[in-house]
Amino acid sequence: MNLGENEAAYLILWIAFERIMRFHARRVALPVDRLAPSILIRQLYSQGELSLAQFDTAISCQEVRNRIVHGFRASGLRDAVARLGTVVRELLEQWSAPSCRE
Repeated sequence: MNLGENEAAYLILWIAFERIMRFHARRVALPVDRLAPSILIRQLYSQGELSLAQFDTAISCQEVRNRIVHGFRASGLRDAVARLGTVVRELLEQWSAPSCRE
């Protein structure tokens, strides 16, 4: 029986991902307070803050997030958790590097 623990864990990881993106966007002076996550992802990519691989992963992971929050089954949830976790770790490392600090 699945009580939604995997879905809940994924959404918590997504919230952390979105928060990291917003924090970094403010640090690099992007006006993002009210942007939807998909626009924020695209904006960070166009500014060179996300690699193409990170962009692709973020967009595909957002599709999984959207399925979950709208009550649909998300196939490949385990893989999505792993990919999103990898991007979160990469961005934390990349954006906390000394060259990103003020």
